[in-house]
Amino acid sequence: MLVIAFGTALGITGYNIAALAGARRGEEGLASGLINTSRQIVGSIGLAVLLTVANFETSVGTGWLAVHSASATVLGFGYSFLAAALLTRIGIIFAALLKQERHNQAISRSIGQSIAEIEDCQCHRKSSMGPDR
Repeated sequence: MLVIAFGTALGITGYNIAALAGARRGEEGLASGLINTSRQIVGSIGLAVLLTVANFETSVGTGWLAVHSASATVLGFGYSFLAAALLTRIGIIFAALLKQERHNQAISRSIGQSIAEIEDCQCHRKSSMGPDR
């Protein structure tokens, strides 16, 4: 339980810092509210999806109104955990691709600034040398 509490505290803190890093001055409260609202809504939707996945196996194996057997329930929750792992991997891949795209944009921006500085420096050299002879 302590490991879960410690991991959750670190995760939520890092999540909030990353999300609020791009907020403009004066809009931190709005951004924080959106973060917390999205976390609660996504958690509810995620739980509903995972329970739906678990219920597919349970209802198929035992019939719709029949009493659910323990093995069908365990198998259904096993599929639900696999679906959660798949969704987590998709999220990690998406986050890595998004981070890579932002990194590439930052590199392009810095290269553009460097080229502009070099061109500006060359223009100043030509003007300080005087007219061509």
